Amino acid sequence: MMQPENEFLETMWEKAERKEENLKLAGELSRMPVQEGLDSFLWDMFCGIGIRQLYAHMTDILLLSFSLTVLLFYIGLKVVGVGSVTASGAVFAAAPVLYAAIFYLSLVKEKQNRTYEQLMSCKYTFFHLMTARMFFNSLIGLGFNLGYAVILAVRFRADIPRLLATAFASLMIFSLLLVLGIERGKKIAWGAALSSVWIIGNLLLMEITAGWYPALLEQIPVVLLAAAGMAAAFIYIRHLPLLCGQTFRKEYTNAAN
Repeated sequence: MMQPENEFLETMWEKAERKEENLKLAGELSRMPVQEGLDSFLWDMFCGIGIRQLYAHMTDILLLSFSLTVLLFYIGLKVVGVGSVTASGAVFAAAPVLYAAIFYLSLVKEKQNRTYEQLMSCKYTFFHLMTARMFFNSLIGLGFNLGYAVILAVRFRADIPRLLATAFASLMIFSLLLVLGIERGKKIAWGAALSSVWIIGNLLLMEITAGWYPALLEQIPVVLLAAAGMAAAFIYIRHLPLLCGQTFRKEYTNAAN
């Protein structure tokens, strides 16, 4: 045989062996009893996957996401006070941006690298990794929004508790729409579409209904904003572990087929 033919056959055999090993591993894992719930979810994140591995090979995504968020936050600082734009309106619209950027861009990268099938044959599947990132994205977003709310409050002498409650409610409602869209729609695209409606809708309302929408946000009691955020956060955290369960993975696969 010619040398190129030998190399081609060796490559084909290697791919076939890897596929057979992945199928065997997937079969063994499907027979293992899997514990589902918040305790198991937290254990998988911290002890199974590991925080360091959550964002492995994602330096470009994180840098781009943070850069876009900082740019939008800067624009928000400049437009507050212009027309009817308020500090509460700016933080309400900007709160989900960092979470959304990391989530959407990481999905695009996974699809381009074609790592979905490989991850689905591992003990911790693509859904484990995605769900763990969703959880930590919300924490990162909370920290970033805290800093932004404080900057707005100091610069424009706004009410800090109101800005914090506004940012918290907006981010948690976005997070809840994302997880419910994925769970109920059985497609990640449904979650991405539903959650993006929250961001785009807020921006459009502020532009189209500038006469009353920002004023409405200022009229909502701080306690109500905080309660809405806590309720959304509670439901969000309760639904996240469901995305890692075998039941959801089977339903997702059936819907895809």
